[in-house]
Amino acid sequence: MMKKYLLLIFLLAPLIASFAQSDEIPQITNKFLIRNANVIVKPGQLQPGNSILIEDGIIKNVGSNIIPPFDAQVIDADSMYIYAGFIAGLSHIAVPSKETPKDLPKIKNPGNPPNDRAGITPEISLREVMNIKDKSIEAYRKQGITLSHSVPKGRMLPGKGSLIVLNGASVDDMLIKEDVSLFAKLSGASGMYPGTVMAVMSKFRDLFRKAKLAGNHEKTYKSASQGVKRPSYDKSIKALYPAVDNQLPVFFSVEKTRDIQRALRLQKDLGFKMVPSEIKQGWLNIDKLKSQPALLSLNLPKEIKEDKKEKKKDDESEETKSFKAKKQKAYDQYVGQAKLLNEEGISYSFSLLNTKAGDVHKNLSRLVANGLSEDVALAAMTTNPAKTLGIENIAGTIEKNKLANLIVTTKPYFEKESKIKYVFVEGAKFEYDIKEKQKSSSDSTAVDLSGVYNYAVEIPGMTQTGKLTLTKSEDVYTVLVTSEQSSGDPSTIEDVEQDGNILDFDFEADAQGSTMQVNMSLEFDADTFEGKVSVGEFGTFPVTGEKTNPKS
Repeated sequence: MMKKYLLLIFLLAPLIASFAQSDEIPQITNKFLIRNANVIVKPGQLQPGNSILIEDGIIKNVGSNIIPPFDAQVIDADSMYIYAGFIAGLSHIAVPSKETPKDLPKIKNPGNPPNDRAGITPEISLREVMNIKDKSIEAYRKQGITLSHSVPKGRMLPGKGSLIVLNGASVDDMLIKEDVSLFAKLSGASGMYPGTVMAVMSKFRDLFRKAKLAGNHEKTYKSASQGVKRPSYDKSIKALYPAVDNQLPVFFSVEKTRDIQRALRLQKDLGFKMVPSEIKQGWLNIDKLKSQPALLSLNLPKEIKEDKKEKKKDDESEETKSFKAKKQKAYDQYVGQAKLLNEEGISYSFSLLNTKAGDVHKNLSRLVANGLSEDVALAAMTTNPAKTLGIENIAGTIEKNKLANLIVTTKPYFEKESKIKYVFVEGAKFEYDIKEKQKSSSDSTAVDLSGVYNYAVEIPGMTQTGKLTLTKSEDVYTVLVTSEQSSGDPSTIEDVEQDGNILDFDFEADAQGSTMQVNMSLEFDADTFEGKVSVGEFGTFPVTGEKTNPKS
């Protein structure tokens, strides 16, 4: 399925408001019984024909012949597959991109800049930077990510990470455990110290040693303040105390071979707990990675495909052949490292720091295609990160009294045609439409859906009408939707999918001061379309449309 980016100006505020005012709003329940399913309790342990009872966000029971409470919603899984919700071992989910202010004062002494300008902000907690409305939450949740170890964005020491569930009406709703890690990188500052990798390492040593001395000073002062100078240290130094005292692990982003070696050298010199993360070239450091948990990057390189326009191999120069061979070897090592590290006894999870939401399933499947077992791939998204993050008692497997974080798929997760039908996040249900793939002898993404359409959304008690304008430029669509009932406010979204004659996209709409998650899926047939508009717990409503200037 081909990803599309588009500008969407969607004016459906009155539609959403009408859902909120409708007398036919479905009864909302926090109790669910999913029955007749293939339950994967944990990787390698399948229980066919089982049921799961959810109450108040917790798995209350797993087994057969469970009698549901009278007020529970019963979901007939019809032999679908249920997995424990995926856990992002490290990510920026719920963290918007940082915008650098244009009016920042010029640094007077680039050799000794303020910590915040140098990318040194270990005192920043995820709570301070996360946004519960960030589009990444829904994008990753749709891919089965239910819990994330999210960290602030930045350079050398961006801040402290926390564990969040991917649902909630407030920051406090989403936070499971706060300040569980310190996030570190070997990224230098721009135009000031520390600007190079070597400078970052030097600064890292300096900060940790100062924090060690400062922490000892404060302990001495607290035990016997008489005759001891009152300690006074900046917030960045104080924020490092838990890491210096081995109470807070440092999740170090180390993509390349040398980065891994440098971070391990810092760990040896300073003695802090470390979790090497976002690893892309781990195969040359196998022995060094065996002593601690590790996080492999799920951001894979593009597949190497033969270019039909290139010359035949017999006509290639030796230099070209050598270059291609080296490129292929590097690619094979990259996509094969997950299998290799597992064979070497290294337990790892996956980092999603630089992985797009839409690539999660695709890249896990590519690793399996390159020799990684399905059970190991699932463990790296469930049981392993739960253990690394210290939450194996509440997440990672499908067991009684654990969080009701679940993924329900139409077929086994790694089968090509498998689709995610439901995602449960702490008992909250999210349902996704399943579209059958259209058969076509030509390239399915070549369908041109451009035009102006009249549309009608049928909801209880009223019909919402308007115009939908689709324009296409270089395979990128612009969609303009106007409502005849009200103008509303415009919204801009990304991650819109086109599969032949089907357009599917998610966006946020404001309704009476609150924000609603909306999904729209349209299937086009010549000059008309049919589809669904899904508005969270308010339900799913049919939408139809007809071109205003149909082809003759």
